[in-house]
Amino acid sequence: MRSSVDSNFTYPAEYNIKPIAEQIAILSELFDLDGIKALAFIQNLPDLPEGAEGCFAIPRWQSIAKTYGEALKKAVTLIAKNRKFKDYFEGKFSKEYFRQTMRTMTMFTKLQLQQESDIVIVPGQFGLRHRGKSPRFALETLAKEEFALSSFHVACMLLSHPKREKDIPGAYSQLHAYCAGDRFCYNADGQYDRIPSFFGVANILHFGGDNWMYTVCDRFGVATGFVM
Repeated sequence: MRSSVDSNFTYPAEYNIKPIAEQIAILSELFDLDGIKALAFIQNLPDLPEGAEGCFAIPRWQSIAKTYGEALKKAVTLIAKNRKFKDYFEGKFSKEYFRQTMRTMTMFTKLQLQQESDIVIVPGQFGLRHRGKSPRFALETLAKEEFALSSFHVACMLLSHPKREKDIPGAYSQLHAYCAGDRFCYNADGQYDRIPSFFGVANILHFGGDNWMYTVCDRFGVATGFVM
């Protein structure tokens, strides 16, 4: 079974990583958070780790809601307010369906403790580094300080960077993002074997989870973050 394929798919030409202070301002307003500590932290940012494309502002889900699923639901609801959006997980945001991986939780917590802020600054990349790899193979080839981003993380990145996933008519024509920091259980039967993803196609941004760990597709790449 193949673990990867060659891929020439990339980000939309209109997409650029916004200044980190602008990202903090956007998410502070959307989620009603205090960004003062985050703004203070970015005054002395360390160099980007190898493999990171830039820094992204991502709130702690605990600052948004009581559970991870509730925070994720709030994030995708905000996305849906500003663009055509298809949510394949409607009514399935509880722990019986969604859970974060231990590596993702551990690494993000490490960043959070370093910064002591409700909005955490995360060096990251939006999928290009692992394009064409199955989620399983991407996770096997992560750098020591690298971790897969969750659906909540990627949703927040899309809130501050809506041009990352364009609403393009017709067939797929850009690289899309696997959220391999999450596992989705399709039937709430204890089998967390699907990987959520975001993909913009046919004038709609889709949030779906019918991807297997071993699925290989040249149009997708695992989005990841790095510990500084």
